[in-house]
Amino acid sequence: MCEIITGFDGAVAHFFASLPPDGALLFIMRAFSLALDNGALPLVLAAVLLIPKKTRFSGICILGSLLICLLICNVTLKPLVQRPRPFEIYGFSPLVATHGDFSFPSGHTAAAFSCAFVVFMSLSRRWGAFALGFALMVGISRLYLRVHFLTDVVSGALIGVMCAILAVCATQALRRFYTHRRLLP
Repeated sequence: MCEIITGFDGAVAHFFASLPPDGALLFIMRAFSLALDNGALPLVLAAVLLIPKKTRFSGICILGSLLICLLICNVTLKPLVQRPRPFEIYGFSPLVATHGDFSFPSGHTAAAFSCAFVVFMSLSRRWGAFALGFALMVGISRLYLRVHFLTDVVSGALIGVMCAILAVCATQALRRFYTHRRLLP
């Protein structure tokens, strides 16, 4: 089974490497990827949502889900699995700079999906659907830019969704706990 997945990953990596690396498509894919560098866009979104009281819950959940994603992806799984990036295995030229870490799982994709799923669960289904579409484009951009395998991106998306669910449930539980004890208004 592992050989089938590895073969499929390689075929997808070769497909994306065969696409032209110039023009508008490259600009668009770099923009999607850059929006998630160091969690930039999700952190800005969380900061904006923390300001109004009616969206503060969502902002807190986004920060929590990003922290959980960071701990799972970058602190635990990447060093544990130590999977090389596609360009390191197949000799492609990456189309964007990497942080010098490993490939599995895609932290950009995990962060994008965790933020999007928090928005979907706690703020608005319509804005959440838009955010999930954006997160999907982030995942595709990581494939196009030759820095991740398909399984890295799919795993990142699943981890992101799980982190969002965990963050929303934990924040709801804490809010109920503190409100019940009259520690919060």
